[in-house]
Amino acid sequence: MEYTKGPWKYKQNRGNNIYEHSVFTNEQVIAELNCSKDIKTSGMIDISENIKANARLIAAAPEMYEECKKQLDWLEHIKTQITAPTTVCMGFDQSIKYLQAVIAKAEGR
Repeated sequence: MEYTKGPWKYKQNRGNNIYEHSVFTNEQVIAELNCSKDIKTSGMIDISENIKANARLIAAAPEMYEECKKQLDWLEHIKTQITAPTTVCMGFDQSIKYLQAVIAKAEGR
């Protein structure tokens, strides 16, 4: 899968009536998430905080993707080396299936 290699960075800017959250590399902007101050209301979840959390999650995506692939490789290798009770092997199988599904989703499969 080809994607813009990391690290991706996160930065928050505050403009006139906008909270802007950017995800970028040294060469390009990956995503910009914006929230008008006008749509924030007291007593409700601060939408800007949700957008900030989303931007941070996006910025971490390449590292999480690569780490999931490493953990999947490790689990598949270790599973062949262990002689443990069935419940332990079932735990490995569940983790392997979960990581395979997450990686497939990230790769658009």
